[in-house]
Amino acid sequence: MKYNKSSLKNSIRTKLKELFIRKTGYYIYPKFRVARTLDFDKEYHRYGEDAVFVNLGAGEYFYHPRWKNYDLYEESLVNKIDHFYNYDLRYLEKYEFPEKNVEMFFCAHTFEHIAKKLINKVVERVYESLKPGGLLRVVVPDAAAILKAYDDRDFDYFKPYESWFKKRTSDEILIEDYLVQLIATPKCRVYGKNMRHEKALDPMEIKRKRSELSDTAFLDYLVYGLAENNSTGTDHLNWFTAEKLIQLLSEAGFSEAYKSEFGKSKALVMRQVPLFDETLPYLSLYVEARK
Repeated sequence: MKYNKSSLKNSIRTKLKELFIRKTGYYIYPKFRVARTLDFDKEYHRYGEDAVFVNLGAGEYFYHPRWKNYDLYEESLVNKIDHFYNYDLRYLEKYEFPEKNVEMFFCAHTFEHIAKKLINKVVERVYESLKPGGLLRVVVPDAAAILKAYDDRDFDYFKPYESWFKKRTSDEILIEDYLVQLIATPKCRVYGKNMRHEKALDPMEIKRKRSELSDTAFLDYLVYGLAENNSTGTDHLNWFTAEKLIQLLSEAGFSEAYKSEFGKSKALVMRQVPLFDETLPYLSLYVEARK
């Protein structure tokens, strides 16, 4: 086997790295290796120059020259940044999605911000906008994993959200608080009385309900009555498991809907991580659907 043709190069690289660490005290992290030497940008040629790619609920930090970002942006951002487009999912029933014949939609950590009464309409809008054979990739918090972490009293699982609470209170944070913040934010008792627009859930009541209800009934209990997001759209109002999301997409008319994994999109260009799938992979669920 002649695989050691780069052994000399690797040895030199290792020695130089060790020397650098000794001299500076800094560790050089390896490059995030996605696909050896594959140039993802060149893979867009197969779709043609007019193909439309949309990141729905993109936030402010995603950028790729072939993708359009749609979100609840301030007009100043839309005016300054040419790949930002304002689209308010809270009022999507009033107007169609502006893009047609979309090749791909990427929608990461957005569906959980949409109330139960609206989520079917969101999926309908996406389906209408996709071209035949077009692909939708959805990333959401994995409610099944979140619920298991709660049942296991696994505080480390929720640790990344500790800063959210520290901004709001110096009181002890219970694991019920973390659970509600992730699933039904407006009902979190630490949300802030001047901001919360729903009655806060009592931790003891949450424990009682968990002992009485099935997983689905319990998650529905948490989000019950949540119909409207805040002005910035940052509240979590909905929950998803793979089964629930696949059923939702199938009922919308997609020819196939299936569970995916981190970095494993069926579309080669969406395997470019960390450009895609970069938000909290440890608690994320990945599902795709093809029109």
